[in-house]
Amino acid sequence: MGVLSQISWGSVRVKFCLRCYHSSVIPTDLRITNKLRRKRENLIIKKAEKSLLNERIKQNNKILCDLKVNKDLLCNKLTGCLSPDLYRLAYNICINSYNREYRLVQERHIRKYNRIASSPWNNRNDSTTVNQSQSADRWIKNLSDRVLSEDEQSVLKKHINFAPSPRNIPVLDIVTAVEQGCSKLGDHDATEVRQEVVRNFKSSKPPKDNLSPGEGKAIKTLAQDDSIQILPADKGRCTVILNSEDYNRKVMSTPLINIFGKTMSKSRKTPEN
Repeated sequence: MGVLSQISWGSVRVKFCLRCYHSSVIPTDLRITNKLRRKRENLIIKKAEKSLLNERIKQNNKILCDLKVNKDLLCNKLTGCLSPDLYRLAYNICINSYNREYRLVQERHIRKYNRIASSPWNNRNDSTTVNQSQSADRWIKNLSDRVLSEDEQSVLKKHINFAPSPRNIPVLDIVTAVEQGCSKLGDHDATEVRQEVVRNFKSSKPPKDNLSPGEGKAIKTLAQDDSIQILPADKGRCTVILNSEDYNRKVMSTPLINIFGKTMSKSRKTPEN
């Protein structure tokens, strides 16, 4: 009975912690206070709180597995001590008691979750979501009919001049540039430069990828979409997304005076004789 009671508590605790983890709800005893309230510090604290919650899930799972092993050992002992009918009767009594206690503990933890989830502490995620949406509106102006995914918004926020890191070292380009420079040097100096370049090639590695896999796919998807035009704003670092039809219509309707910034005279003045 005692082992089954502990298993019912352990099972509910694991489900409670998993629900908190997936919904970003932090239990009261795992909260970390921060007096400075800066954005980066809040992000670090949220990651730390979630890491603590993840560690608690692992510990509860380990305890639950140990309890289930003890339950199996006790069942084996009772099987050898009791007759089949008496063992079945005792087993049914224990199972009914387990189910009753499980429901009570589950209802208690549901009330606890609802109370914690509605607290102002866990509503910090709402303000973070608002700040993220405001940041996206600040750096991206989507005037097209296309609905941007999170990865596409993340890529476009990096600005149009962002350069993804190369997957391989551009050996051919480097060798071509080196040979152009060596053509202006003497034989001895050119040989030393080539040897130094070869040594650097042997010890060099490609740079770390500065894009996530989702962002890499987003770049390809945006590049293959002919229905939109991605342009930098006239001022600031904002990126503007327009429908290709709207963009072409605007270009065709723009006078030449606005394109070149000066009036084009119909005839040139000739010097007087």
